[in-house]
Amino acid sequence: MIGRRPVVTLILFALGALLASGCGGDNGSGETGSTRATRTEITEGSPRDLFGRWTGVLHQQNLAPFTVRVTIRSLEEPSMNVVHYSGIDCGGNWTYEGRPGRGYLFHEVIDRGAGGNCKGVGEVTVTPSSGELGYIFRGEGVKSSGVLHRAGTTAK
Repeated sequence: MIGRRPVVTLILFALGALLASGCGGDNGSGETGSTRATRTEITEGSPRDLFGRWTGVLHQQNLAPFTVRVTIRSLEEPSMNVVHYSGIDCGGNWTYEGRPGRGYLFHEVIDRGAGGNCKGVGEVTVTPSSGELGYIFRGEGVKSSGVLHRAGTTAK
């Protein structure tokens, strides 16, 4: 029988490795924050529906469900859009990139948490529907998905 401490260490290590790659990844597009749209380019829907604090449970193949918390406060300033993933204590920021259909596309950069072991990039699309946000992450061959629920409001 394995002792409790090695099991906890093994679980945290596995979660750290999987979430660090799952919370980030390059989509290979080469796009940067300089390609992001401004609020005046929004043509349908209201970004006001996005602004606030959100939380949800995400699902990713070969991983136990994990929690995400995100605050979206701006389409212009990435430092005002903060994301945090449970399990390994990783976080970063979202940069608004534009509107693919009904969704809002954000470039995610994970660069803090878990003793500096959290690094990665990817693309997150959130789609408002009935007061919730559908969530899809894609990066480095990883896809996570879930539904975010409003946890509070934050005005810019």
